[in-house]
Amino acid sequence: MSDPLADFRVLLANDPALNEFSRTYLPALQKEVQDKYGVSVSAQDLVALPSVRINVLNQNGSSMDVRGDVKSIPAVQKGIAENELMRSIGDPSAKGHDEMAAKLAAMRPDARIAYARANKIADVPAKNLPEITDEERAALLAQLEVVQSPSERLKIARKLGLS
Repeated sequence: MSDPLADFRVLLANDPALNEFSRTYLPALQKEVQDKYGVSVSAQDLVALPSVRINVLNQNGSSMDVRGDVKSIPAVQKGIAENELMRSIGDPSAKGHDEMAAKLAAMRPDARIAYARANKIADVPAKNLPEITDEERAALLAQLEVVQSPSERLKIARKLGLS
């Protein structure tokens, strides 16, 4: 079976300007896909798209023509679907919320936590707590000793950034 991209590869090999352009254009396009969809695609996947080959042959660095075609790559389609599902977790009215909620509800608690961590569902931004000195820390810890309930003490310590 012949390579459907053989002619394109011959053109790249015989034209240094096209070759140089493709060496800068394809990695930039790969980075754009990674940033936008969260998936990495190979240069081979991109070159298989007619719009990418046309942009390389015309030495046109525009990604506007390519955006629609990039969505036809299976890895990008999977990334788009996963991103939509992840967004649907926090929004009950979002498409796919019920499926994702059912999937998570069916998991064991430890598997649910591992899944959330792996998919960055439970990423909580770090609180910007002010820096405290050792003396201030000691004073806060002394105040915590007054609290009787261990769970309440831990709750307050976390709020103060001591845990």
